[in-house]
Amino acid sequence: MILPTSPTAGIRNHPSNWTNEPEKRETHCLYCKQPAVAHAPTCHVPQRTVVVEFKTKMVINMPQTWDEGMVNFSMNGSSACMSRYVEQLHEETNQEENICHICFRSEMKYLREATAEDHKKLSYVDKPVED
Repeated sequence: MILPTSPTAGIRNHPSNWTNEPEKRETHCLYCKQPAVAHAPTCHVPQRTVVVEFKTKMVINMPQTWDEGMVNFSMNGSSACMSRYVEQLHEETNQEENICHICFRSEMKYLREATAEDHKKLSYVDKPVED
């Protein structure tokens, strides 16, 4: 889905990027240099939503007696909640300052453009891409 673009999206009062035309710092997009209300078609500031698949590898605790089937069931078919693994991943990611501990073991894959149904079903929360 195409998301609405704020009339001020892309405006950055950042002089080092506007040395030739400092008067445009507060009215034009830092990236495409067009007026912020009419971004260039190639500008990355206007956003859309897509559905992705996220995979990661991690080491977790399981009972010694469980076989592969029980481990898979516990994570995919039982009442166990995946959020505890997401929390563990978050903790592992933040072990050392300024060192990423997730990128080398994870991948994301584009699946499709998002629909209004995806926004409801997948509990979409608007988190714009950071510049």
